[in-house]
Amino acid sequence: MGDLAGMGADIYESYIGSIVAIFIITTTMTIANVKNLFPNMSQDMLFSLPLLLFIIGLAASFIGIVLINIFKSMRPTFAVNFSEISARILFLCGSGYYMYQANYNLNIFWAILSGAISGFAVDRITEFYRYGKPVKKVAESTKFGTAINIISGLAVGLGSSWLPILIIMTSAFASFNFAGYYGVAISAVGMLATVGITVTISAFGSIVDNACGISKMAQLGSSDRKACESLGAYNRSGKGFAIAASVITSLSLFIAYYQIVHVRNLGKTSGTDDPIVIVGLFLGAAIIFAIASLILKSVSKAAGQMVTEIRRQFREIPGLLSSTGKPDTARCVEIAANVALREMIVPILLAVMTPVLIGTVLGVGALGGTLLGALITGVSLAFFTTNAGGVWDGAKKYIKSGQLDGDKGSGPAYQAAIVGDTVGDSFKGAVGPAMNVLLKLMVIVALAMIKW
Repeated sequence: MGDLAGMGADIYESYIGSIVAIFIITTTMTIANVKNLFPNMSQDMLFSLPLLLFIIGLAASFIGIVLINIFKSMRPTFAVNFSEISARILFLCGSGYYMYQANYNLNIFWAILSGAISGFAVDRITEFYRYGKPVKKVAESTKFGTAINIISGLAVGLGSSWLPILIIMTSAFASFNFAGYYGVAISAVGMLATVGITVTISAFGSIVDNACGISKMAQLGSSDRKACESLGAYNRSGKGFAIAASVITSLSLFIAYYQIVHVRNLGKTSGTDDPIVIVGLFLGAAIIFAIASLILKSVSKAAGQMVTEIRRQFREIPGLLSSTGKPDTARCVEIAANVALREMIVPILLAVMTPVLIGTVLGVGALGGTLLGALITGVSLAFFTTNAGGVWDGAKKYIKSGQLDGDKGSGPAYQAAIVGDTVGDSFKGAVGPAMNVLLKLMVIVALAMIKW
């Protein structure tokens, strides 16, 4: 649910949000602006480009998926990586050729290329924190107990945010130099155009995880379980890509907000020399942590109810402990779904009402500061929680595979790793993805309420 349906919805939202941002930015551009930035181009060409790019990207993704099937007899890592890289290269070649033939300014293409490269790089960095050297270091820390494991994972997560943010901001700055604000927004399209192959590869990981769980419950042979585990080693979450897409889309939507305020002369748009903007910056940062707190409390509450239900079933269902009884799994799913829906009401209302209240009471300047403060804090928190959760999960799998002193799930180190992974699940499965949605939601609400 979370790793596929939730993340897929998040990426799709970014997909649509990037198009909306381009449409708004293009709308605010005068004919003189267009001619100054892109000689020999019309405003209609700028409007149509993102839609055409997504068509090319979908075609490239389809070819990439076909390539996975062609190379299915080879090593999974080769088939997956080759297909993804091929899809991206096909998209870039196809879009470059089309833009050249249609007489587009090629500076726009360099902005697209910048977005595509940054999305790929950030995704690889996130996977490094799930399978690379940090995993081994955190696994080693489990020898000294649960507390040291938690501290080690937090340290890795905190130190993991700066490089992805640097890459995304370098891409945004380069795109701005190539094609102005339009370039920043079109770089998001470059990142998201091959989303089809990205979600497909993420689905591969979820399917393998489910297959491994079913093989274990069905008590299949060791060869079947080993086959599942070997495939699971190439599980790609796509969470880093989802964060990168959310950040660049939110930034594009924020630029659209700024452009509307500036062009329509709706209020003061100065920067840090305006005290009300500083107030907004701090409010935006604070609201991110408030919502993250609410989400973690919701996870804790849901987990408590689940534990209570499981204990009840062990007491009341005969033979459950000896595996002869049948558990009431439907009740567990019902608890998880109901709590998830009910507990999200307050965080969502807070995210929606914050731009409305700040914009109404303090004005567009404070609202702009709030959006920017939320963006800066939210992206840092998203990378921190996602990578910390990933490294705890990787450490648990590393120990279970027997790579830490032969401990395959029976020693105290593995018990400490389980606690770390339990904390990490709420980080990478709840707080991190929530930040992606929150950032875009706040900017979209601000755009919806602004006076056009």
